Amino acid sequence: MTGASKTRYLGQNNSEKQGILLAEYLLYPLLYLQEIWYNHGSLLYPGKASNSDQISSMKTEPFNGHWDRSIAFIGEVYRMSSESEKSSEDNKSEYDSSQIRALEGVEGIRTRPAMYIGDTTGRGLHHLVFEVVDNSIDEAVNKHASIVKIKINADGSVTISDDGRGIPVGEMEEMENRSALEVVLTEIHAGGKFDRDSGYKTGTGGLHGVGITAVNALSEWLEAEIRREGHVWTMDFARGIMNNPLQKLGKSDKTGTKITFKPDHEIFPDTKFTYDTLRKRFQELAFLTPGIHINVKDERTEQSDEFCYEEGLIEFVKYLNRTENPLFD
Repeated sequence: MTGASKTRYLGQNNSEKQGILLAEYLLYPLLYLQEIWYNHGSLLYPGKASNSDQISSMKTEPFNGHWDRSIAFIGEVYRMSSESEKSSEDNKSEYDSSQIRALEGVEGIRTRPAMYIGDTTGRGLHHLVFEVVDNSIDEAVNKHASIVKIKINADGSVTISDDGRGIPVGEMEEMENRSALEVVLTEIHAGGKFDRDSGYKTGTGGLHGVGITAVNALSEWLEAEIRREGHVWTMDFARGIMNNPLQKLGKSDKTGTKITFKPDHEIFPDTKFTYDTLRKRFQELAFLTPGIHINVKDERTEQSDEFCYEEGLIEFVKYLNRTENPLFD
């Protein structure tokens, strides 16, 4: 270190000393390069400079009066960095019970949607439909339903309906007399598949009581229409929160569940469903559920398909070999 550099360190705090050191490392090479440029510029670029006095004045002019300001600036940067680190350490030390959050119900789902549907890309978007359809398939597997209909509506929403028993709508005393329909659609781990006493004797696609709640939480709006107990019951929601309580409409001698929802654009960057993605999934479900009728329709393009395979996996093998010449029938 030069004598001048040692003098500059006198009376400086650590940040300023670090600034001076950095300036020396950064600016001295620049000064050296500049001297090479002005001393040999005429050799590198003929005609660039020829007057020795001009070169001498240009060699120092750009840096005259700038050294102190450079040192002060870099020292200030170090000071701010040190304060930022100290502030960060202080914030860490302030971690206490007031910073603990307990998210319940739909709030937790909307905060971390990927935990429930995988992600918020197209895969997660279509998973919403799969979750609702799986409930209908559970009814079919246990001989409570025979038809499942999926329709992509013109407004981008989706309607899934079945002719199963219909989600219960009665009051639940242990849940402050709320309708069972509201509980199923707004509370995680609420459902009828935790044991085999509710008619689901055969293995089902959902056992944790989370799927349909996640769909409701991640939808801009959701409408549920239930047919059971001789009536039509309705309830609607907005981003997982109930808009209107359970309403009993006209009479009906049919049973079943119809769910219509529109994915929330605040959660999903792209809320447009792909027909082929849904079609492929539901054809596979039809192969796995012999005898069930699955109808898929897209109002946007008028595309539609109907799947029903009485022989199940046997027909799946035939489907795979449709372009081949099998050795055995």
